[in-house]
Amino acid sequence: MDITVEYIYRKIAAGELKEGDKLPTERAIAEELGISRNSARESLRTLEILGLVESRQGSGNYITADMPGAFARVMDIMLMLNKTDRSEICSFRRHMEKTVCRSIIEMGLSDERREKIETALEDLEHCNNKKEQTDADRAFHYELIYAAENRFFTALMQGLSNIYREWINKAISLASPQVMEQLHIAHSEIVNGLLNEDMDRCMKAIDEHYDIVEELIFNAYNKDQTR
Repeated sequence: MDITVEYIYRKIAAGELKEGDKLPTERAIAEELGISRNSARESLRTLEILGLVESRQGSGNYITADMPGAFARVMDIMLMLNKTDRSEICSFRRHMEKTVCRSIIEMGLSDERREKIETALEDLEHCNNKKEQTDADRAFHYELIYAAENRFFTALMQGLSNIYREWINKAISLASPQVMEQLHIAHSEIVNGLLNEDMDRCMKAIDEHYDIVEELIFNAYNKDQTR
């Protein structure tokens, strides 16, 4: 581990730094660790790229704990280095949504969460164009994540969505009205499964949803590659 990263890690582990706290200056870090200011600066820049540190002009560096951003950047780097691919991420997204929905059914839905999910589903029904559709789709799946009331699920799924969302937006933009209707039926079935605590129905609906979505994504990007 980089010496500066390890230094910050130790301070967080010891409770000396928490989200929102200002980090020591580059000079102070360099002097304490016996390294050059340039080395300290480069390490802080790396943490900024990963979403763990925020640099504020004229103020300094702060712990941000942007975990969704950190997860998204790691996945983006993995994609660029061919350590994963679109199909693997799509598969992971499908299984994670199943995990989220299993957790919701096992834990039960509060009245507030139930209402928000139902409202998000209704919003999907009243979209006037593809832009509204993609925004409503994102909001719907986020409400499922929030309903699990698990901060790790939320951070991981939001980070995943930052990567995945570009693909689904492109896929939806090319989808026919018939396909959009199939997606709406799948969304409705996911909600019905959750509200009725019917695990099999919910899991089947998720598979139907992602079968459609993954075919759309494959077709959209395969079309680009053949041009």
